[in-house]
Amino acid sequence: MKKLRGSIKAKATAIVLLCIFALTALGSLIGVLALNDRGVYSYGVDYARSDLIASRTYMASVDALGAYMSDRMPFITNGNNFRYVITDEDGRELFSSYNDEPAYNGEQCSMYSLWGADGENVVSTAYLLKDMKYKDSAYAALKLFDFAASLRYGLIVIAAVCTLLGIALFVFLLSSAGHRDETDAITLGVAGKIPFDMLCILAVVIGLIIVNALDYGFNESIVGYALLGVAVLVCGLMLLFLCMTFAAWLKHGGLMKSLLSYKILPWCFGIVRRFFAFLVRALKAIPLIGRWIFAVAGVLFVEFIYMVAFMGDGDMTVFGWFVERAALVLGLLYAISCLNRLYKGGKAISSGDTAYKVDANHMKGAFLEHAENLNSINSAVQSAVNEQLRSERMRTELITNVSHDIKTPLTSIVSYVDLLEKENIANENAKEYLEVLSRQSAKLKKLIEDLIEASKASTGAIGVELTRCDAGVLLEQLQGEYSDRLEKAGLELVVSGPEESVLVMADRRHIWRVLDNLMNNICKYSMRGTRVYAEVHPCGETAEISFKNISAARLNITGEELKARFVRGDASRTTEGSGLGLSIAESLTKLQNGTLAIDVDGDLFKVTVTLKKA
Repeated sequence: MKKLRGSIKAKATAIVLLCIFALTALGSLIGVLALNDRGVYSYGVDYARSDLIASRTYMASVDALGAYMSDRMPFITNGNNFRYVITDEDGRELFSSYNDEPAYNGEQCSMYSLWGADGENVVSTAYLLKDMKYKDSAYAALKLFDFAASLRYGLIVIAAVCTLLGIALFVFLLSSAGHRDETDAITLGVAGKIPFDMLCILAVVIGLIIVNALDYGFNESIVGYALLGVAVLVCGLMLLFLCMTFAAWLKHGGLMKSLLSYKILPWCFGIVRRFFAFLVRALKAIPLIGRWIFAVAGVLFVEFIYMVAFMGDGDMTVFGWFVERAALVLGLLYAISCLNRLYKGGKAISSGDTAYKVDANHMKGAFLEHAENLNSINSAVQSAVNEQLRSERMRTELITNVSHDIKTPLTSIVSYVDLLEKENIANENAKEYLEVLSRQSAKLKKLIEDLIEASKASTGAIGVELTRCDAGVLLEQLQGEYSDRLEKAGLELVVSGPEESVLVMADRRHIWRVLDNLMNNICKYSMRGTRVYAEVHPCGETAEISFKNISAARLNITGEELKARFVRGDASRTTEGSGLGLSIAESLTKLQNGTLAIDVDGDLFKVTVTLKKA
């Protein structure tokens, strides 16, 4: 079976046989129906043949009557098997082409017509010659009838057998659709390159052309019936092609996506959606008063159209007036309710209630926009107030911390200078004092430098030259630079990252200062005996350099607060440092188009530096 499904010859043979069986079954069925309509199965062949001749002869007499009234008798008497006799109401012969040839019984048709000044009855009689010399429609009809009548019972069997065989062949062709060369793969062929809906439209157009051509040029003759059979065959082949193509698509999959309408309809819907969006934007662009004027004008226009439509119907006019006024009252009540809520919101905000929110439920259009604007103003005021309070608090802490950090080294310097004045310079104590003086002076110098650098970094007054830097190499250099300090602090640095290089855009000097500040804080504030993790993570168009460590002191502070100036994790401030390291690191990272984030989870401290990839 698989071999037959993939064989082109088998399919071609099946199509030819299907056409033969289909046409035979169709012709047999039409013949059975026509014979039954003539009464062959009920009254016999002779009766049916006589009835066919009588109906044909009667129609010929009708045609003759029309031709006589229009002076076209010579036209219809040539080239057919009918003879005509036209008489007046008194039986006088007006026209005759019948010369007593052997003919079937004549059929008459009479008609009242206006001829000349008076009206008269004209009788037309037609005779069908038994010796039919011309192959006209009557000849073709009788020949077809005689042939069908001779097979009147065989046609039933032929129609049934051909129908069953045709169904079997049709099922085989559907099952073989898409199969080639004994393989299970489905091949669409040429039909797969054309959208299936376009094939259907093309088939319908061709079918309509064929039907119109037949309707215009069909005549009851042997040639006419042959052309009808060809037309039916062509339409049947097109239908078979569509069915096989549809079956192949179902097996192959993706039929919906191949349809041209599937691709065009979303585009059409997009155009409609954009059109309505444009209308909405245009309406929103109109000022509020203009919108109300537009709405009122629309209501008045609808009212005018309604009144014109039901001008003569008083009941409908009153009903429409009542409905319109009810809608206006409801709209007015809705507007009053929205305005009342907006009034309360504005009053609350003006009184300083920054926590008040306007209830925007069920608000639409301009009312909703106004409510959202009021709530946005309220939120902005609240944020500004919080920021102002935070700034004031930072300013106070700045003054306190700077005073404390500067006072300590200065006091030591003054004290030891005083001692130096009392001691001999050659004394060993003096050397020790000088060492302390030098150390405190260096500390003061470092603090001042940090202050200056923090100020420059926050204002952007530092030159930045972004170049391609390997983040993994930076971490390896950092590991080598801080190996001794990490060992003294009892920490183990674990560096990890992808095998391939992760290149970022950064200023080498500034990014090193950022990493240096972070590692410096790690060495100062990490718990001894723990591990420090440094990792590189590529994330789409950016890369992250993260550090994770366990804090030795308990952290009751957020990551954002730690990035503020002069803020340190140990509240007692017993360790070294000015509290500017993280603030400087964040400012320098921003100058390099990056971000620095701090996450504090219990004692877990994590810093993430995000930079753009090269």
